[in-house]
Amino acid sequence: MFGRFFNKGAELSAPKAKVELGVSGRNTYTGQIRADEFLQELKGKKAIRKYQEMRDNNSVIGAVLYAIEQTLRDVKIKVKPADDSELAEKEAKFLEEVLSDMDCSLDDHISEALSHLTYGFAWFEVVYKVRGGDTLNPKKKSKYNDGRIGVRKLAIRAPWTIDKFEVDYDSGDITGVWQESYWGKPAVMIPVNKSLYYRTTTLNNDPSGRSVLRNAFVSYTYLNKIQEFEAIAIERELHGVPVGRMPAEYLSSDATPEQKEFALVWAITELALKGIARPELNLSYGDNKGLSLSR
Repeated sequence: MFGRFFNKGAELSAPKAKVELGVSGRNTYTGQIRADEFLQELKGKKAIRKYQEMRDNNSVIGAVLYAIEQTLRDVKIKVKPADDSELAEKEAKFLEEVLSDMDCSLDDHISEALSHLTYGFAWFEVVYKVRGGDTLNPKKKSKYNDGRIGVRKLAIRAPWTIDKFEVDYDSGDITGVWQESYWGKPAVMIPVNKSLYYRTTTLNNDPSGRSVLRNAFVSYTYLNKIQEFEAIAIERELHGVPVGRMPAEYLSSDATPEQKEFALVWAITELALKGIARPELNLSYGDNKGLSLSR
């Protein structure tokens, strides 16, 4: 079966064995968010907006994600030395100092990092500083004054500001992200070696990961429609759909001036019927077929 593709007598040379022939997915070439997604409303920035809507508008989703965030942000993080040497102990202490010497707390960073559950990924730009003690210069301000390089902040780059991922065409590796222009500044590419990058899964090497809300999308959509129908029904006091009727002769070419005048009033009333909540004024109950407009 595979004879057409493989020559059993040929040996694979070392150079050919090191060459990557295929790609993981469409995103390898485009770098677009959820490029392999088959639902158009969940591709690109539309996916980011939809997942944000689901998180912020649905009480169950919002409560669960908030509970996860509050639980994990309080987890104590302990830095362990690589070994028992004095140098390892010293560097472990230095790392603890770095984590406690940032503009934002580590708890806040964990909360922001957990947004990758909603959007599938979270991207942070690492901004460094020289530890220069108590100074007004934000690039040097620190609790310590030893001249070593520390981390000033882990600045989140909101997913709705990400235009696309920069992907190496040969290897498929993610090399950075392009952030859209803002405040009159041009779009900027943030390299991965200056970043901290979270994603929920590496499936198909999709740089945008996969939102934990993806499987809830269909249910969320139907629930929204059902809730909208219920709200309209309650607003109309469950009286059904308002229907307006008018005799056909009122619209004929030989209609009387009085009938034509009434037809004009009807055209105006028709606009009100489209958004009416309950029968009022000229609307009265007719037969079981709906509501009728009485003169």
